[in-house]
Amino acid sequence: MSRTRVAHLIRNALPRLRKAKPVILAFCVMVSLLIILEGTMAWYTAANFQTNSIESDAKKKFGVEVVDVFSRVPLGGGDTCGKRVGAYNHREMDAFVRLLVMPVFVIDPVAPATEPTLLPAAFGTHVFIEDMNNADWIDGGDGYYYYKKILPGLTSTDTGFAAGSDHNLFNSVSLASNLPAEYQNAHLVIEIKCEAVTVEPDDEYINSWWDGQTPPSSPGNPLWLVHSALQTALGQ
Repeated sequence: MSRTRVAHLIRNALPRLRKAKPVILAFCVMVSLLIILEGTMAWYTAANFQTNSIESDAKKKFGVEVVDVFSRVPLGGGDTCGKRVGAYNHREMDAFVRLLVMPVFVIDPVAPATEPTLLPAAFGTHVFIEDMNNADWIDGGDGYYYYKKILPGLTSTDTGFAAGSDHNLFNSVSLASNLPAEYQNAHLVIEIKCEAVTVEPDDEYINSWWDGQTPPSSPGNPLWLVHSALQTALGQ
């Protein structure tokens, strides 16, 4: 079965999987990492299938792309894989960035079946982000993680150095050590979507991301906290 077909099936099945089990979502470009538990790795993406060279409409329009650097290490239960995920603004226009991260397990079809089997994947249950950067990113409660700062032109959140010295969303993931038996022959696909907007005018992120509606300032409203962080970044 072609990668295009599998990626299409994953995208169509994600809404059903979200209803079956909660999936914590989170980021600047459509890109996917396939971690094969039995020892190999490959890439899927909704935009194209160029290995380690992915771009999407977000990159073409805004000049911002995902930083996605991973270690080609096969994962078993409890193992950790280096995966630096952030954003790079390769143009001179400043931007605000938010990221969406969606995991799903895929079992390849075995004859006579023609379609892959999709299994729910939940962060905190099946997959763990080892070093979430809550200092630079904030969970909007709407499935996205928002970069709290302006991402200047020609700037990356990734320094290329050890975790803790950069501004990435995270730098490593691991699998649960007690995955159910039906997951043992599955591939873990992590699809990352990035959206970016210009910082001028200063309400562009409200218009583009929230349909022009400023989030209510009710206590504990995650989007209000995002709005406050971005207003602080703008010096408001």
